[in-house]
Amino acid sequence: MLNNGSNAVRGNRNRGIDYFRVFLMLLVVWHHATLAYGTTGSGVLITDEDTFLGFDLIALYNDSFFMFAFFFISGLFAYKSVLKKGDKTFLKERSIRLLLPFAFGTLWINPIAHYFSLLNKNGESFSITAYFQFLISNFGKIEANHLWFLWVLFLFSGMLVVYHQIPKRFSQRHLEKYLTNSGYFTWVMILLSLVAFLPIQNFEAGGFVTIIKPFNMQVSRILIYFLYFVAGNVIGAYGIQKCFLFQEKFQKKGWLWLALSLVATVMNLGIHIIREIMEDSALKDVIVVVDQSMIVLISLFALYGFMSLFTLYSKGEHRILNVLAKEAMGIYVIHYAVATGLQYALTFVELPGLVKGVVVTASTLMISLGLIIGFKKIPVVGIVSYSSKYDKMLILVTLLMVLLLIFL
Repeated sequence: MLNNGSNAVRGNRNRGIDYFRVFLMLLVVWHHATLAYGTTGSGVLITDEDTFLGFDLIALYNDSFFMFAFFFISGLFAYKSVLKKGDKTFLKERSIRLLLPFAFGTLWINPIAHYFSLLNKNGESFSITAYFQFLISNFGKIEANHLWFLWVLFLFSGMLVVYHQIPKRFSQRHLEKYLTNSGYFTWVMILLSLVAFLPIQNFEAGGFVTIIKPFNMQVSRILIYFLYFVAGNVIGAYGIQKCFLFQEKFQKKGWLWLALSLVATVMNLGIHIIREIMEDSALKDVIVVVDQSMIVLISLFALYGFMSLFTLYSKGEHRILNVLAKEAMGIYVIHYAVATGLQYALTFVELPGLVKGVVVTASTLMISLGLIIGFKKIPVVGIVSYSSKYDKMLILVTLLMVLLLIFL
């Protein structure tokens, strides 16, 4: 029984999963808004002398689970969507919902963030004229940055459609033992995750690699991300209400799973410190493997914990969360540029790194939400909120922008 009450489900939507997705989006905003104030300076466009060590620790935890969770919940309803809509309609909608914001954001939104980064690097002041000169000279050449998730999810969706064409020789009975028993599922996920992650986790030092401009991905994690997407699809095909993840008995252990994920994070940090001070030896090689394996436990335990709590306690409608759920994609696309602009502005202000991080996070969320709501009131922009009436035009626009990104 799901949440012991039908009020957790709205039509074909599960409120708890929707709110969990909102939570993940908020973590993404937090992550990018506070990276500039970490002490390592890793993966930042803006550097600021005011830092806060706590942001490094939160980033370590976030980076160990939130993208895994994104791929998992993206898969939960994907397979049944293919069955309901058919391959062609499914891919058509996915191209508009995923590739269009990917291409638009990379072409028009991300250059804003990189312009502020250039100003920060060169110690220059903002100029609207200089910005347009920067945009023209770099049009189609800016990295996708955080938008990589959208094209990779589209790729996974395409692979799902291909799989749908293959005759299957197993039934739900083959899955029941694993999807109704948390122990079986957990051990299978841990083992498969280790196989998918450890052999390639050091590829390009775990960083992003551009396959074809601007299609970049974190190759070291791509197989484990795909595993989580597949796991979500398998559960969705079986029926989420029948899976152990959505049984109240399991959900009540959510706090325990969260605690275990935090313990694993602390252990990961401690093991990493130990491996850094050890001299090369066979024991150090073992410690390195253990260190690299901890992300497998953190990602799974955190997913269990947060999903359990959201699906267990999301019993009523929350107006603000509903608005954020509706505008989540728009916020995701533009928040990076907004956060970078705010970070640049605050480099001229003397404040503790903690205060700057909180201010940028809250301001980024509010400004991004306001901009998206405002943009949607523009008739031409409003049609991007998918309507079959304009699907051919939107697909053509998507294709043109993708080609510009590839060949410019």
